[in-house]
Amino acid sequence: MSTPTLSSTTPADAAPARPDQPLLPMAILGTGEALPRRVVTTAEVAARCGLPADEAEQRSGVLTRHWISPDEDPLDLGVAAARSALADAGLTIADIDCVLNASGTPMQAIPDGGALLAAELGMAPTKSAYSVHGTCLSFLFALREAALLIAHADRVEETLAEVGNTIAAGIPLTLHRARIQPGERLLLVGSGAGTHFGALLVQN
Repeated sequence: MSTPTLSSTTPADAAPARPDQPLLPMAILGTGEALPRRVVTTAEVAARCGLPADEAEQRSGVLTRHWISPDEDPLDLGVAAARSALADAGLTIADIDCVLNASGTPMQAIPDGGALLAAELGMAPTKSAYSVHGTCLSFLFALREAALLIAHADRVEETLAEVGNTIAAGIPLTLHRARIQPGERLLLVGSGAGTHFGALLVQN
């Protein structure tokens, strides 16, 4: 009986990545943050759970965290963080082409949080805005998504500004306009209100 082995699609003699060649074709121009006002200590959390404060602090390594209050809005915090990042970079919302809302806890289902952020920031309705939800890794997923958008900006199809929200029809509409190269394969997965799913694999 043969023993299964792992194989790689990368040639053994492939040249390693050079330090001066970034893995993501992008640079961070500015950063910003916004935190809820209320600061909660680990001792307070431990008391609620009936645990010794010193043990909870030692195990978690966390001394304080910020909890949002009933009079605070996550959207306001997101807008404040975005404006802080824009100011840090010396830019305005008019200089931005796309807003990616990275969050594992969506503010609501519809409208999407990315659209809400863009609207509050005063972004032109002809620009792109959407959300990337990947639990605690949402920011990293969004960072990679941004890099792909930058690297392949000439192949991004936008239909919303011209034809509005087409819901499920957005897939065939985008396929009709997309510049799919010969031999390329696309896997399309759609959801009907989260209760049933369908998938289609196509090739040019």
